[in-house]
Amino acid sequence: MGTTQTPNDLPPTAKNEESGLAKYSSEADRLEADPGLDKSSGLSMAMRIGTEWVVATMIGIGTGYWLDSQFGTEPWLLIIFLLFGVAAGFKNVYRIVQPVMVKDSANRTDS
Repeated sequence: MGTTQTPNDLPPTAKNEESGLAKYSSEADRLEADPGLDKSSGLSMAMRIGTEWVVATMIGIGTGYWLDSQFGTEPWLLIIFLLFGVAAGFKNVYRIVQPVMVKDSANRTDS
């Protein structure tokens, strides 16, 4: 018969992973403690921002085009969903950049 492991029996790395998410109260706190947050992560953030915006816009265009072909309302639904896609992309970019802006403003007030 097998024995079950209690949290005290787990290796130290497993214990750290288990409590990893709970120790940060906000995304800004996680970014502050992230050792990988350096100048090279700016490029990855820029790539993510561009990808988020393009994908959201393309989903809006695709949805509008498909709905136009179903209902024969060319080009109105395409235009409307293009605007929805751009707005969703803007919202995603704002959500990505917000923790960095919070961290930056906290650093400026501490100095």
